[in-house]
Amino acid sequence: MSFINACTTDQPSLFLESGRRLSFAELLQEVADFRTAFSERGIIFCLCNNDLPSLRCYLCAFEGVAVPLLLPGSIHEAQLNSLIAAYSPQYLFHNRTDLKVYGSVRWSGEGYQLLSCAPAATNKIHPDLALLLATSGSTGSPNWYACRERIWKPMQMPSSTILVSHQGSVLLPRCRCTIPTGCRS
Repeated sequence: MSFINACTTDQPSLFLESGRRLSFAELLQEVADFRTAFSERGIIFCLCNNDLPSLRCYLCAFEGVAVPLLLPGSIHEAQLNSLIAAYSPQYLFHNRTDLKVYGSVRWSGEGYQLLSCAPAATNKIHPDLALLLATSGSTGSPNWYACRERIWKPMQMPSSTILVSHQGSVLLPRCRCTIPTGCRS
């Protein structure tokens, strides 16, 4: 499934702080190139930052390659270890130099690594599972949500350009947002 509208492929999709500009077609190619690093579908912990490699990994996961759980790039190692022990992700995407080795390197570039951790056989993933979300919960206790793929299929990326400001914030002009209601904890 593609979240990038095919009719907008020549329009700019992303302006990076470095001045680099990507069209939707170039962004699609970035995602397709990264897709080759995955051997099979599994859970991926994405230790994300506000940059192109993190966006590429996230969009690639949404293409059905993996079920992403977005985590801050600065997550404490003890907290990450606890999550890895509890959920045994098949992949870990990060740009950290202080983490112990969790598996074999499947891809490396732009300061990031994609590691292959647990074999897919250890994770029985429902075929409709598309996304894992974490919230703080109203009581302060973490809540986890699993979103089914069929909810996300009708959605596409907005045809507007994604702008990354100098302060690192992402601006989505004319963004059409859809809040999935089929998520469950």
